[in-house]
Amino acid sequence: MLKNSWKYAKGYRGTMVLFLIMSITANVVILFEPYFFGKILAVIQENPVDLRRQVVVYLIVLAAIPGVFWIFHGISRVLERITAYRIQVKYDETALQALFGLPVEWHRAHHSGKNIDKFKRASRSLYSFSEEIFSFVEIVVALPGAFVMLILIKPYIGVVACITTVVSFSMVVAFDIFLSKQYRQLNLFYNKIMATAFDYISNVFTVLTMRFSNNAVSEYVRRSFEPFKLYKRNVILNECKWANVTLLVTIMTVGVVAWEILHAISIGQEIVIGTLYTIYAYMDRIGHHFYQFAWRYSQIVEYDAAVFSSENIFHDYERLKNPVTAQPVANWKEIRIKGLHFTYEDEKREKHQIKNIDLEIPRGAKIAFVGESGCGKSTVLGLLRGIYKAGLGDVYIDGEKMKYGIAHLADMTTLMPQDPEIFENTIRYNVAMGVPVPTKKVKEMLKVARFERVLGKLPDGLNTDIAEKGVNLSGGEKQRLALARGLLAGEKSDILLMDEPTSSVDMKNERAIFEEIFRRYKDKTVIASVHRLGLLPMFDMVVYFDGGRRRVAMMPNCPPHHVTTVRQLF
Repeated sequence: MLKNSWKYAKGYRGTMVLFLIMSITANVVILFEPYFFGKILAVIQENPVDLRRQVVVYLIVLAAIPGVFWIFHGISRVLERITAYRIQVKYDETALQALFGLPVEWHRAHHSGKNIDKFKRASRSLYSFSEEIFSFVEIVVALPGAFVMLILIKPYIGVVACITTVVSFSMVVAFDIFLSKQYRQLNLFYNKIMATAFDYISNVFTVLTMRFSNNAVSEYVRRSFEPFKLYKRNVILNECKWANVTLLVTIMTVGVVAWEILHAISIGQEIVIGTLYTIYAYMDRIGHHFYQFAWRYSQIVEYDAAVFSSENIFHDYERLKNPVTAQPVANWKEIRIKGLHFTYEDEKREKHQIKNIDLEIPRGAKIAFVGESGCGKSTVLGLLRGIYKAGLGDVYIDGEKMKYGIAHLADMTTLMPQDPEIFENTIRYNVAMGVPVPTKKVKEMLKVARFERVLGKLPDGLNTDIAEKGVNLSGGEKQRLALARGLLAGEKSDILLMDEPTSSVDMKNERAIFEEIFRRYKDKTVIASVHRLGLLPMFDMVVYFDGGRRRVAMMPNCPPHHVTTVRQLF
């Protein structure tokens, strides 16, 4: 865990070293508190001539120790917690970058709810550890320090304390070997439980409209109790560990003090109260800090299990990320794609294939993709955007073969999906996504998407806050808002890819939207998956997909009444 904290503290490691040094200093200072109090008791028992002077000196030292301790400890804690916050943010940033850098196929195979749960558990665990490093420093300084003080006072007591601590620690490690495995298994169950909750809450309309709420709650409870037996075993084993540790430490402390008293009585030696108190105080500190150490160690085991459960995200990112960056080509005139192949599995684990696709994409052309559902239109658009990796296929730009194939098109394209994803934020944010964009530009995009009338009805205009998933907008309004976002994002792209982003929009507004897009972006290539055949005469070219293959028909100014079914075009 310390290694992970150091890793994500990049840029603030100097601060981390500083608060560690200050924390060590604070704990060395507080280590002398029992020693000086024992000195006071010993002096009082001896009753020397200068008793008052010695007691006053020791009292001044005792009063100064907490003050000096807090000068170092207080500042170190502030620095530590600030650094812990930065570590958490850096981890979150790295995890999100990894998640967004993984291909769509990976996300299809890994439930979003599980990913969210893994990511947040790991993030919270790393933060909790990083803000509690002071407690580990306290243990590391206090335990050896107490041993040293005991050895200086009574060597055999220091040795006994060391042996007892080693035995107790070995017991804790033995217990935690089993507990660690259980924590990892429990985390997997917790991920599944969170995925269930995520599914039901994110699809709340289906749950409510189809009266599934009771079933949803029952299923959640059923899954929550799946790990119950393992959880119960884990709790019992954990408490057995603490019981054994407590008994050992108590026997050590009481046994040593009892031996000192009985031994002094048996040989007729005077019992020095100050020395006895000092021994007891340091033994008690050893017991307290060891108990704390065992507790913290168990926490680390649990934290480490949480961080470990998210490691597959980073490992898969390193394994699957593209090692090369294919640069886009500027001022191109024509793109030709030959022999494009791609095989993939859908959510039902059924295999689909894109077979031997050839495409010609002139600059500025308006191209329609048509075909039955599942024929590959959306997949080809995804391949062009780079969210899928093609198996085979060559790409020629102005006759020159591209080294990395279709990957060169990724940064030249912007894809607008069919399913609108609306964020729980303002209208402005949903269009600009936090990027500083002039209000005029945002309104222009909303106008192209035919959203301006909806905007006029909203109480705060662009600053109107909308609910999660846009539940206070109709299906068509959500699509138009998402389309405005896509158009703004595509301002610098040469090719706009549209995967039926207006399928829920009424026919009149849909036609007006395409007319405005074609008028505004005459120089851009637009490739759109089209559902309504009445729009086809607006396009320069129609690409028909049939069973993962494609056929092409040129349609210059074809009147609408000539379009009956797609198949009649061929």
